[in-house]
Amino acid sequence: ELRTPLSLMIGPLDSILKKESDRPEKEQRLLEFVRNNSQHLLKLVNEILDLSKLETGRMEVKEEAVNFHDFLQP
Repeated sequence: ELRTPLSLMIGPLDSILKKESDRPEKEQRLLEFVRNNSQHLLKLVNEILDLSKLETGRMEVKEEAVNFHDFLQP
């Protein structure tokens, strides 16, 4: 299970970052960096698991119309 350790990191980091604190700016940036990269890694793990489900037939692709202009916006 790859998601559990990431979730165990992200939850407390979110709580720490939500609390107002007089922590130094460098420490704040480091905590945000770790949280953001942990969330990114969790998203990648979830996408790999979804791809695996698609390949084994446990998930189906749903086709729908997409507005490319909206799709390409960040």
